[in-house]
Amino acid sequence: MAELALLGRRPRRPLVIAVIGSYGYPAPCLLLSLHLPVYGVALGACTAGVGSAMFGTYRTTVIQRQVPEEMLARVKAFALTGSYALGSAGFLVIGPVAGALGPGAILGVAAAHSVISSTVVLSLRAIRSLRLHGTRSAPSDPNGR
Repeated sequence: MAELALLGRRPRRPLVIAVIGSYGYPAPCLLLSLHLPVYGVALGACTAGVGSAMFGTYRTTVIQRQVPEEMLARVKAFALTGSYALGSAGFLVIGPVAGALGPGAILGVAAAHSVISSTVVLSLRAIRSLRLHGTRSAPSDPNGR
């Protein structure tokens, strides 16, 4: 539903808006670590969902407009492999660490890590300076057609 609000929007710096959306991700972890009632955690989950919609919409738009069409599948494969491979490795570690430190502490650390990593990404000049103009140019035909 949040994606519908983004239809037709053309921010000058789409990756900045995408990263700002990622600041919603840690909300449920933070609220769970603070032992808030279920309604508070649900509101945090909604915040994360809206942020995810912003991030996904603008990140995908930038990739589709900046990456040559013949390379899109490869770029997507690298991004997804990295995401899922690291996530699976995290499942091996998080149980024993949560057992040692407690789930509240782990959720707090996860929320802090998310905020810090989003801030680091937002500090990168490449993220802040990317601007989209017009549409993707058509690939040139090597045969001159």
